[in-house]
Amino acid sequence: MSRERELRHHLARHLEDLGALRSPAWRRCFEVVPRHRLIPRFRPYVQGRLLEEIDATRPDSEAAWIEYAYRDLPAITRVDERGYFTSSSSMPSLMARMLKLLEVRDGDTVLEIGTGTGYNAALLCERLGSEQVTSIDIQADLVEEARGRLAELGYHPHLAIADGVGGYPERAPYDRIICTGMAWPIPTAWLEQVRPGGRIVSVVPEGCVALERREDETASGHYDRESYRFMPIQPWPGTDSERIATAFAQATADRESAYPLSVLDAGGSAERSFQVLVRALVSPAPKVFEHAGDRYLWSLEDDSWARFPAGSRIVQQAGPRRLWDLVESLFERWCRLGAPNRERFGLTVTPAGEHTLWLDRPDSEHRWAVPDVLLERGSDH
Repeated sequence: MSRERELRHHLARHLEDLGALRSPAWRRCFEVVPRHRLIPRFRPYVQGRLLEEIDATRPDSEAAWIEYAYRDLPAITRVDERGYFTSSSSMPSLMARMLKLLEVRDGDTVLEIGTGTGYNAALLCERLGSEQVTSIDIQADLVEEARGRLAELGYHPHLAIADGVGGYPERAPYDRIICTGMAWPIPTAWLEQVRPGGRIVSVVPEGCVALERREDETASGHYDRESYRFMPIQPWPGTDSERIATAFAQATADRESAYPLSVLDAGGSAERSFQVLVRALVSPAPKVFEHAGDRYLWSLEDDSWARFPAGSRIVQQAGPRRLWDLVESLFERWCRLGAPNRERFGLTVTPAGEHTLWLDRPDSEHRWAVPDVLLERGSDH
C-alpha cells in the first residue's frame, strides 16, 4: 500500500472513531479521493497558528505535503492583505459531519456553495456521480483551478462562477444544497431552489444547521452538536476610525453588571452552547476586545456596544440596543432552561427571510425571533 493510500485509510478510520463518518458509502469516498492532489499549495493551520507555506512543486516539501493533507486539520489556501483567510480546505471531520447531515440518496442532485479547492466537490462526485453535482464560487480563479484539478482526477461536476447568496437557479431545483462557508442570514434563494422534502446544510454563526424544506416553503431543522468556525460567504461589516470615534462618543447608560463578560463562553469550551443564542440574537460576529484596560463588547451591525471598566462591576452601554441587557436576559433564560446543549436548538427560515431560533421543536414555547438588524446583510437577494 502506498503511503498516501495508507494515510487516507488512517484518516477514514479516524473520522469513524470520531463519529463523523458512519456510512460505508462515504467511507469509500474518503478512502478514494486524494485530498493532497487538490491542495498543492497551502499554509498549515495548527492550534490557532498559521505556519509556513507547503508547496508541492518543491521536492523537499513532498513528504510534508502528503502527510499534512491527511491530518484532520484545515489547509489555508488564500490569505488577503489584511491577513484574513479567504479560501481553505476545511477540517475533514467537519466536512464529513456536514456530508452526513446532508443525507444524500443515490440519484440526488446537489448544489455546493463554495467550490474552494474542489475537495468537497470531489467527494460528492465520487458518491453521486459528476453529473449530479453543481458547485459554484464567487472567486473565478478558484473555480478554474479546481476545474483543472478535478478533471485530472476524473471528476467533471458542473462548475460556475456565481455569488452563492443567489444560489444557482440555472440548474434548480436541487435535492440538496450544502454551503461550505458560513452563511447568515440563510438566503431565501436557497429555499426557492431546493425541492420540497430536500435539505439545506450550512454553517451559521457558532454552528451548523440541517434544514428540511417543507411544503409551506419554510425550511426548518436542528443545529449539529459541534462548533463550526468557517469563513463567511459575505464580508462582515467593516470599521474605520471615523465610525469608531462616532460610536464611542455616544452617552452611556451605566449600571452594575450582574455577570462578568466571561459568561459569553458559558457552556464550556467544547459546547459553547450559550453562544448559539448570543450569535443569533445579539450579534453574529460580536467584537470582544480590550483597550486601555477596559473590555468591550461591540455589535458592528448597528454600533451598539458595552464597556466594562477595569476594576469595576459597572457596565456602560450605548447605541440602539443595550447589548449587555440582552446578554444577561438570554443567559438567565438559558440557565432556567437547564443550560441546553447546541443540538437542542433549531432554526426556521421563511420565504420572507424571517429567522426563528427555537428549542427542541419548531412549535416550542421557547422561541426567539432573530432581530431584523441582524438579517439585513444579503436581504436584497
